[in-house]
Amino acid sequence: MRVWLAVFVLSCGSLAASASDDHMLSNGLRVRIYGAQEILADNSLLAAAQGGPYLLQESAETWYPFAESEVLAALADMRGFRTQVEVDVYILPAPPVAGSRAWSQSNAIFLVPGFGPVAPQTVAYITTHEMGHVLTWACMDDYPTRWNRYLALRDIEAYWFRTDLPHAWLPREILAEDLRFLFGGSLATASGSIENHELVTPDRVDGLRELLGGFLESRPEVVTMTRACAYPNPCNPHTTIRMSIPVGVSTDGTTDLKIYDLRGRLVRRLVGGSSSPGAVEVVWNGKDGWGGAAASGRYLYVMRSAGLTARGSVTLVR
Repeated sequence: MRVWLAVFVLSCGSLAASASDDHMLSNGLRVRIYGAQEILADNSLLAAAQGGPYLLQESAETWYPFAESEVLAALADMRGFRTQVEVDVYILPAPPVAGSRAWSQSNAIFLVPGFGPVAPQTVAYITTHEMGHVLTWACMDDYPTRWNRYLALRDIEAYWFRTDLPHAWLPREILAEDLRFLFGGSLATASGSIENHELVTPDRVDGLRELLGGFLESRPEVVTMTRACAYPNPCNPHTTIRMSIPVGVSTDGTTDLKIYDLRGRLVRRLVGGSSSPGAVEVVWNGKDGWGGAAASGRYLYVMRSAGLTARGSVTLVR
């Protein structure tokens, strides 16, 4: 017998309060872990998470969530760099209805339980790999020149524009594996290999460790995050992207919105927008920077105002 655990809170809603503690690690990561029991006790945590709300499945079978101490240890064991990145980790008590593997969304990691006890080495591998995605989002995605330098040095530029690649050949997956391999702890790197066995391991690429380490340590600006949402979403073609402005933060109404496709290419930049108490808004009409109609699909956006930054996604359906 299978029952469903549903979360019905708007993804634009305010963040839920939590008893979780922040962990400041020596590598500069600021980690907040939401444990499986905490999520079971407060469903709103997943509704307020990046990309939420999420629907989890429950059944008579026993799930085995990741051990919080092992997750934290895997992140603390990452070495060879120092950065300034905040990450929320959700240790799910049950798998999601859609999908069965761990994933990340912006600066949030979601760890899916196993049918049996999850080995510490597996916990470390998966956690560190997903942290690679978070570091990509924080230290690469806003800086196209960094992506260009990485793709060229790794000699995978040809794969950036292809959409028919297996999972292990996607540049973002290759980068996440490179970050795990180069900067992960002993458990996370115990296999001595990367997911794509046809590529050389990153330690054999001259200068790659130094390049990525420099990116992790040097962010041109210190980003303060806030929340944003697009409505309607999906849209056809107009959507309004609304960014929350905390109480006490003043804005002159100037807002910078950048729309990217899933390959990381800039589709449209909009400067201006309107402001109201607690928020700024920008309307995207579904067109690219040359005035043409953007194709149907999912787009990522980065919105900045009043020294704050928000990220999210919107789906365009024509």
